[in-house]
Amino acid sequence: MSDLFTVSTMHNTDIGNRIQDLLERSGTSPEFLGRQVGYSGRQVSRWINAESGAPIKVRAEIADYFGIDRSELGAEDYIEPRAEDDPIPTWALEVVERLKQRVEMASPSVPDMQLQLDAINDKLDDVLARLPAAVKVNR
Repeated sequence: MSDLFTVSTMHNTDIGNRIQDLLERSGTSPEFLGRQVGYSGRQVSRWINAESGAPIKVRAEIADYFGIDRSELGAEDYIEPRAEDDPIPTWALEVVERLKQRVEMASPSVPDMQLQLDAINDKLDDVLARLPAAVKVNR
């Protein structure tokens, strides 16, 4: 849904004219193009006539269909969403794991800090217990 609200630097009229030009050059009808991108021919005609704007995702699909650069339809910033069943590459998982470890090392949780502080206090008590009475420090 978010692709419906993406702002393009191209005006609907420019996009409509470009779609019309692509249809004419290829001999493709608005109805056929509509079927290719999941819309009706009437909706494609609305885009051509600038009665409404084509979503950025659809503009990217139209550009891909005609084999043109997405920027020609103002869709250069569209990024395909990753499918839920599309596995995340192993290298990406490894990077995430390393980042998690760095975050954990950089900002330990309060219970972890308390354990570390307790361990330091225990070591300090051991050191102080071994000092001669004349050198002992009050804690």
